[in-house]
Amino acid sequence: MLNTLVQGSGPPLIWGHGLQASIAFEQSSGLFHSSPSRLRRIRFDAPGHGQSDAAMDASACQWSSLGRTMLEVARLHVPEGRFALGGQSMGCAAALHAAVMAPERVSHLVLATPPTAWAGRPAQARKHQRALGLLQRRGIEPFMAANRQFPAFPEWLRAARPHLEHARLEALAGFDAQRLSPLLLGAAGSDLPDPERLRELQMPALILAWSDDETHPLLTAEQLAELLPAATLLIASDALAVERWPELIDDFVTGPSPASPSEPPVPGPGAARAD
Repeated sequence: MLNTLVQGSGPPLIWGHGLQASIAFEQSSGLFHSSPSRLRRIRFDAPGHGQSDAAMDASACQWSSLGRTMLEVARLHVPEGRFALGGQSMGCAAALHAAVMAPERVSHLVLATPPTAWAGRPAQARKHQRALGLLQRRGIEPFMAANRQFPAFPEWLRAARPHLEHARLEALAGFDAQRLSPLLLGAAGSDLPDPERLRELQMPALILAWSDDETHPLLTAEQLAELLPAATLLIASDALAVERWPELIDDFVTGPSPASPSEPPVPGPGAARAD
């Protein structure tokens, strides 16, 4: 069973969360979703996360598989017409894979804190493999202890919103070794779509990045801004800029309708500091 949550009304946005996160974590974080919203936000717990069933194997947790899962959620909740796709980190990757698979259905892309990709991906894959080795050799408690030593958010964001790290660790405490293992293997075996496929995507894309986060480097966000023909990149380096993200997402998806597929895309303004 795949746990889903539908909130609000307006243009539909299918949204995916990050690795080891969930709908519940994003609700507590307040980073990407506002209430009330001008969008119909359709969110799901990825396999093995939150209230969804455990993943049967690592292949279900790879980003390309999550892209297909995202499209399945879209077909169920938006059987006709177009919809926006978005997500954070792993969810961002799933949205890109889904857009490559079904570009004619996607009206907008919202890509929050893109993960490491392409040339940088092997090093990140090794981190996931080391984490998996620790989990398998020593169990869940040493794994949790290691996670406490390496916070997941930029220092400036943790200082402004200390509850975020607590919420992350609380979400992680809901996992056991059996549920975590395929997630880590799936992440280790994943990457963003081929850059040449991304160059073909014509829909407007909003890229929301933040500074000082090795797991979500600005390099990936900048590369996506260059590859996607109609991309706008906003870079946050303080908490006030991040607090504006939910409204920016609403503004972006409810804004003027994008050009039809027969019209040439209008390039976005490129990178801008949002602080």
